[in-house]
Amino acid sequence: MVSLLALQLSDASVQRYDDATKPDLRAGGYSRDDLVELLAAYGPEGRVAYGVNLVVDTVYPLALAAATVLLAARAFDGRRRWLWAAPLAFAGLDVVENVLLGVATAVHPDVPAALVAVSSPLTQVKLVTFLATMAVLLVSVAVVVVRWWRGRSVRPSA
Repeated sequence: MVSLLALQLSDASVQRYDDATKPDLRAGGYSRDDLVELLAAYGPEGRVAYGVNLVVDTVYPLALAAATVLLAARAFDGRRRWLWAAPLAFAGLDVVENVLLGVATAVHPDVPAALVAVSSPLTQVKLVTFLATMAVLLVSVAVVVVRWWRGRSVRPSA
């Protein structure tokens, strides 16, 4: 929760430089020109804020993936480990994406087309793995709550 709050505050600081959707949240991806234009709109201070945002954004996916894997492990008693794939992929993809976008921000306006050719589709796949992570999280929470509820109702009253 703390990492999510920090990310929200960091997002708000980036939004004041330009209210366009950040590249790492664009489900349709982005072109090199889109990225260069957005980073130019941020200006020097906004690019620094976005760089900080990328660092803060690295903590959130790691925390979400860890929480989801631990909850899924508990919900399914360590079985169904295939459920761990989405959160682990999400965390890994998000970290790599943040590094690539950090490099793009640092070298702006000379963003290599090859970097965007990797980072844009990576963003799209990352967003799919994020949705899958949320599904695993919700199912795991439901299983844990149902088990708790059933266990609670079978206990004799004192």
